[in-house]
Amino acid sequence: MSRSIPVIGIPVALSPPDMEPGIPEKAHFQYVKQSYIDAVIAAGGTPLIIPAFDCGEDNLEMLRHYVTMMDGLLLPGGGDPDAALWGEENTHGININPIRDAVEIDLCRRCFAAGMPILGICRGIQMIAIALGGDIWQDYSLGNLADHRSGTHDIVVMEDTRLHTILETSRITVNTGHHQIVRKLPEDFIVSARSTGDDAVEAIEYTGGHNRYALGVQWHPEDMDSAHIRAIYGSFIRACTQGIE
Repeated sequence: MSRSIPVIGIPVALSPPDMEPGIPEKAHFQYVKQSYIDAVIAAGGTPLIIPAFDCGEDNLEMLRHYVTMMDGLLLPGGGDPDAALWGEENTHGININPIRDAVEIDLCRRCFAAGMPILGICRGIQMIAIALGGDIWQDYSLGNLADHRSGTHDIVVMEDTRLHTILETSRITVNTGHHQIVRKLPEDFIVSARSTGDDAVEAIEYTGGHNRYALGVQWHPEDMDSAHIRAIYGSFIRACTQGIE
C-alpha cells in the first residue's frame, strides 16, 4: 500500500507513579507534548501515537503491528531511562518508567533493523544510544560537564555530517533542558554536534551502510522558531517519504 503522507510513530510519556492528577479517580496519564505532533504535521507527516504497555511475549505481536503501520519513528523527550539498561545502578535517574523504556527500545531496534528512519529528541537521542549498544551519563556532573538543565547554549556542528547539511551552519544556539548526556556511541554512529563550553554530545547520527537515517539531537527543535532548527523535522519526513511507493 502506498501513502502520500508518511506515518510517524511517536511513543508516549507517562505521568510519574506518585503523581496525583486533579480528578477524583487520581488516574495516571499517557501523553505526547503537542509541539511534537504539530512539528510532524507541519513537516508533512501523520502522527501515530503509540501507547506504553507491557511488551512481554504476550504483547510482542502488538509492537510488530505498530511497526508495520509506520514509515518512521520519532522518539520524544521525557523522564530518564533506567540505568539498569546499560548495567548500572540508578543513582541520578528521575521519573524512570521501565514500561516506556521497554517499548521504545524494542521499537528502536525493530525500526533500525528494518532500515526505517529514526529521529530522537532529548531523551530520544539517549534512547537511540542505549537501544543500539551505547550508553549515557546518568548526570552531567559525573562526566565533569556543564549544567544543561535550563536555558540556551551554543553548539558546534561537525562538517561533512547529515546534521551540517540540514542546518547549513557550523554553529548555532539551541535550547537545553536535560541532565543526562550520551557517553558511549553505538557502532557506526558519530558525534555530529557538541556544546561549545564542555564538548558534551549534542547530536549523533548513523554513518554505516544500508542508507539508514538515524539522527538524535539533545535539544528540542519543535520548541524553537528558527527555520534552520526546524529543518530537522523536514529532513526526517523526507527520509520517511523516500521509502514510500
